[in-house]
Amino acid sequence: MLLYGHMGRTDTKLLVNEVLSRIGSAGIMGQTIEANRALEALDALQTIPDSVSPITKKRLIHEIRRQELMTFTQDTDSMTVQLSVKGIHRLQKHEIESMAIPVMEKWDGCWRMVMYDIPARHAESRYLLTSNLKRLGFVMIQGSVWAHPYPCFEIISRLTTYANLTQFVTVAG
Repeated sequence: MLLYGHMGRTDTKLLVNEVLSRIGSAGIMGQTIEANRALEALDALQTIPDSVSPITKKRLIHEIRRQELMTFTQDTDSMTVQLSVKGIHRLQKHEIESMAIPVMEKWDGCWRMVMYDIPARHAESRYLLTSNLKRLGFVMIQGSVWAHPYPCFEIISRLTTYANLTQFVTVAG
């Protein structure tokens, strides 16, 4: 359980990700609520856990604004809260980092293969792909050929789409 009284960097990152997830689940158009301040709006939308202290809430709003992760648009008596492009990217990155391949009770005897031929100009995206393949439990067979014993097509599809590598990656199983 995460307590939000005295927060370090990791705790702040987790809390920011949690708030982004809650706003992001409402959709790309954001949410409009009767509020005059950003903190009021996030509280009214129940995006900040109840266990968060008032000081931490202020730090959270400061961090969200500093990193430009959300926009707060004030109207006469309402405020629209929406993820910014940076916020959407951070949320996608968080979702990719938290993906996991579920382990089946009984292995079906089928290996899933991920193969790629990624041009050098996409080195950063290749690193993103390979580091996540390792994290997800894939085993490198040879250079750019990886294997996993459990169904993973949807996760690989999301990962390659996020990394913009779909055209360079082949999945078989």
